[in-house]
Amino acid sequence: MMKYYSLFLLSSATIHSLLLQLLLLTPQCLSENDHIVNCTLCGNNDFFPTDSGARVNFGDVTRSCQDMFDRGIIRLPQKNCSFLQNRGTTICKCSNVTEEENKPKCNLCEDPNETLKTPTLISLPGEFCALTQNTARIDDTRKCIHYQGVIGVYCLCESNIGSSSDQVCRICGDKRRLPNPQKEAGNSTCIYHEFIASMMDNCVEVQSLYADTCCPTSPPSSTLFSTSNGSKSNDVKISRTIISSLLMTITTIIWAVQ
Repeated sequence: MMKYYSLFLLSSATIHSLLLQLLLLTPQCLSENDHIVNCTLCGNNDFFPTDSGARVNFGDVTRSCQDMFDRGIIRLPQKNCSFLQNRGTTICKCSNVTEEENKPKCNLCEDPNETLKTPTLISLPGEFCALTQNTARIDDTRKCIHYQGVIGVYCLCESNIGSSSDQVCRICGDKRRLPNPQKEAGNSTCIYHEFIASMMDNCVEVQSLYADTCCPTSPPSSTLFSTSNGSKSNDVKISRTIISSLLMTITTIIWAVQ
């Protein structure tokens, strides 16, 4: 004897599931030869929707990809299963690659094929270029232009966009690079201030604070002696005169002892 059950005794989730299965039968006309199969959204047990927030339509029912995936196995004719899994591939992007792995990565060098040639060069305080690149690859991709335009420049990437980008701050102004990126300025280094200024878009303020320290107008003197006018030739002459006098004095003492 056939038994009848009132829909009021079924939970809303069960009713939705039943309606969904009925709607999944509609895209293809059924025939006596249709083979009923166990069907899942992604087909492969190792796959899952990488665009889990995307939504798929089946007749009047709209479900998120994650919701469809969570329903697990649905009994469907083979043709309808193929229809469902096509939606899984094209809309839900079923794959065994996670969204994090699928996210574009930021390299310090603009050209992704360029290898970081100076991985052990100091970049930010307490970091080598290689470590900063690892940070860039997991950071917000919107910051990539600043990683490349500032850190990538001083890590000697050949393909960097540094001096050509208006979004990159140059403390020394006029697209000039820092002569000594690791020079201490305030509570950090010149390269750190330039990097933060690029991201915070407060370049003028940072320039006013650190340009005098980070961007000397002339290189420091490397000579041992200096005269009032700073002439290198005079420095050399003075040095030679002092050395000659010392040699003559030593020679005189030696002759006197003999």
